[in-house]
Amino acid sequence: MGLDEIKKLFDYDIKNFENVDEFLDFGFDEIEKHIPELRELKEKKDSHLLDKIADVYIWSKMLMISKDINEEIVLKRINRFKEKIEQNQDKK
Repeated sequence: MGLDEIKKLFDYDIKNFENVDEFLDFGFDEIEKHIPELRELKEKKDSHLLDKIADVYIWSKMLMISKDINEEIVLKRINRFKEKIEQNQDKK
């Protein structure tokens, strides 16, 4: 979903930081700021929630780009998610 555009956005934004660690810290802060707002919008059943979820997705993708996280790592994590889901289903 729009990975080329997100890569361009990252390339444009990274110039504002001295290094990747500084960018990571800023990105973490941005995601943290979104969490309370996401909860509030969900509670209010506000459709702006969808925009804010997309913002977190974009930040997450930019963080992945900054650390060169490849498909292999993502697939490994997907498998871990599947394991956790199965564990939770077994508890029911």
